[in-house]
Amino acid sequence: MLEDVTRARPLALVALLHVSALAPPLALVATSCAQPVDEQTVALRIEGMVCTSCEQGIGHALEKLDGVLAQTVDHEAGRAEVQIDANKVTPAQLVETVNALGYTAHVAE
Repeated sequence: MLEDVTRARPLALVALLHVSALAPPLALVATSCAQPVDEQTVALRIEGMVCTSCEQGIGHALEKLDGVLAQTVDHEAGRAEVQIDANKVTPAQLVETVNALGYTAHVAE
């Protein structure tokens, strides 16, 4: 099989061998590229929620954001607590996501 490859595409094989000889092991690449998680909890005040369906819709939208680790939404309190990886998502993005659903959200102080 190697003969077939070398006859058909000798340059491709040489390029493959050259690249693989210089490339670090995959495990090394995976560990060196991974950023540590900067976990933070963001509290949001949300106006306009009236029922559990509101909670579920907001929670689902927040969970779609890359970097949201967990969320709890409470319509009775008008609040949400969101655990995020601050390297991937900002509190402003959380607010924008909730506001895009028709609610009014602010970062709680």
